[in-house]
Amino acid sequence: MSETTRHDHLALLLADAERALDGLRLSLGRPLQDMPQAALHALDLVTALSRLSLTAQADVLQALAQELSLGHPTVLSLAQDIVHALERTLQEFAQASSRPDPQQSLPQWAEWRRQLTSAVSMGSAPSAWDSLVTTSSSAPAITGFGTLSSDSTSANPMRQHGLDLLQHARMLNLRTDDRSRRALDAVLAELQDRTCRLDQVPLRNLYNQAHHQVDDAWADQDIVRGLQQLQPLALRSRGIRVESRGLLVFIEWTGLELTPQELHTAGRVLNRLGGSVVVHLQGYRICLPCSLRRMSCMAFTMAGQRYAVSAAQCPDVPLTLEQDAPADIRLTLRLGEQALTLQPEGWLGCRPMNVHPIPAGVKTPDGVSHVALDEEGRVYLWFDRVG
Repeated sequence: MSETTRHDHLALLLADAERALDGLRLSLGRPLQDMPQAALHALDLVTALSRLSLTAQADVLQALAQELSLGHPTVLSLAQDIVHALERTLQEFAQASSRPDPQQSLPQWAEWRRQLTSAVSMGSAPSAWDSLVTTSSSAPAITGFGTLSSDSTSANPMRQHGLDLLQHARMLNLRTDDRSRRALDAVLAELQDRTCRLDQVPLRNLYNQAHHQVDDAWADQDIVRGLQQLQPLALRSRGIRVESRGLLVFIEWTGLELTPQELHTAGRVLNRLGGSVVVHLQGYRICLPCSLRRMSCMAFTMAGQRYAVSAAQCPDVPLTLEQDAPADIRLTLRLGEQALTLQPEGWLGCRPMNVHPIPAGVKTPDGVSHVALDEEGRVYLWFDRVG
């Protein structure tokens, strides 16, 4: 990347951070009305700071976002101090001739993180879903990508507990039936989707050449590691287009022709990631979930059992398919580059779900090691990513 391109990229990252900081500042000006909104701005700021490799500041903002979302007014004074310090930090960052060392010792930020994480620990309660624990990858964090530091004390616990607590809240919320309940459920669903951003990395770092069109798409580190395995194939294409739609990521390789063996190899990698690849125009179109923990799922019944599969592996089925769709519609799964056709007994629609490994010792049908939970807490057997 040229020096001019690098400078322009840094300016865009700084602009994103400043916009999120402005939103947080305005929301803190009306704390009683806007604490939930302030929490969302703080989460946006976590993402922006992570891209700038300001991990100490991102950890503090993550803990602050959790306190704001819980409506704790005791953190408002501390939040104002953090905002003022961030203003100075971003100003110094913009004026520096080169990026400051992200590992530089920052005692004040470390102290703020200690205060906030102590408050989070004291106020946290056991999750109702403690038996469904998503195991984190044992692989090392990807270097060269803007993300929360691997030793963050708040990123991974917040991600898992946030998904589980919000899931439980949505289930409790179903006890009433009115417009407010539906509106609140939609907000909580969005918060679940936003929680997936924690510990994700931007895909633009994979495809940063000028002739590529890359949307603001982020994905789990496991997803990006899989795509890195396909880089020798991807970089042979004349152009790459990346687009994010909700919990799905679409990648187009144009001007590329793969051999049958190369396509099979790419398909095996994508199948393990809950994705698919099909021939598209003058190249190939890849569809992937942005997270392996929460994803858009196609739900259906077969042999009297509820099943779910990654919507990214159902490119021929419209995502708007409702549960009252005709039962004679066949389901063609794209497991990587290969196709598998099923005949469901009934359709349960497409919806975001949390995906969990089944705890050890629980008896399961052959070949099933994960389950998916919908917004009502119903359990679906998961078509495992094999390959």
